[in-house]
Amino acid sequence: MLILMNTIISRVTVMFYGMRGLLMCMVLLMLVPTVRAESPVRVAAVSGLDLVPYEDALAGFSEACGWQVKRFFFEEGGEAVTLQKIRESNPDLILAVGRSALIRSKAFTEIPVVYVMISNPVPLVKGESNVVGVSMDMPGNELLSAFLAAYPHVQRLGIVYSSQTQHLYDDAQYAVKNAGKKLTSFKASSEAGALQSLKGLIPDVDAFWMLPDTMIWTGLNINYLFSLTQDAGIPVLAFSPKYSELGEVFAPSLDARLMGANACALGLDILSAKGTSTVLSPRR
Repeated sequence: MLILMNTIISRVTVMFYGMRGLLMCMVLLMLVPTVRAESPVRVAAVSGLDLVPYEDALAGFSEACGWQVKRFFFEEGGEAVTLQKIRESNPDLILAVGRSALIRSKAFTEIPVVYVMISNPVPLVKGESNVVGVSMDMPGNELLSAFLAAYPHVQRLGIVYSSQTQHLYDDAQYAVKNAGKKLTSFKASSEAGALQSLKGLIPDVDAFWMLPDTMIWTGLNINYLFSLTQDAGIPVLAFSPKYSELGEVFAPSLDARLMGANACALGLDILSAKGTSTVLSPRR
């Protein structure tokens, strides 16, 4: 059964890695959605898929910045050819829209990269000094609070996670404890391990918390998860509404256009930090 969210959550968590984290938070609080540079900045916007949310994020970025944006898709002619085309365009900034685009954009260590429309970016960007971005993930406390408002009967939650989502699991564990609920969890190191964990976990919980873990949640595992939860009659707290058609799902609704505008603010900041002459202070 498809259950839509009664409460729409619109929250963008901006993640910034490095010593400029505090400054970045201050910048985003002060900026309005529209920020422009006096001279055009050349931006290579890269993605692996042509999806509506990706287009919305790009539109928000373009509207906020007003920079020269050239599109690149990694399906065109193969990865190596596309990477070369991006390099030949001599961009000042790379906007990576989606996970696959960010993974490939990391090849440009000398060019600032801003990512958007990505869940759980920490494993991908940790230690990358030229990469900043906007995460789709919400703080565990806020997400769980909204979920429990919609499902007040839930007392026992289950989570299967891997080393890839250890930090998100820690956040979720704290949120569950803070809410006075019980958590049953398993740490898996493979897809097969995740399947075995699910079999033992689902009968003992009232809801399942699905973390954005690409190590264990692949096509077959995702289908199996929703088959088990539907049979057990329990809801899934997911990280994206795209799973709503698979079962009873509660997930945050994200404003992709606003995320794109925030990515613009991050781009402005990282270029200014590098001393790029074409970027000036934002105008309100």
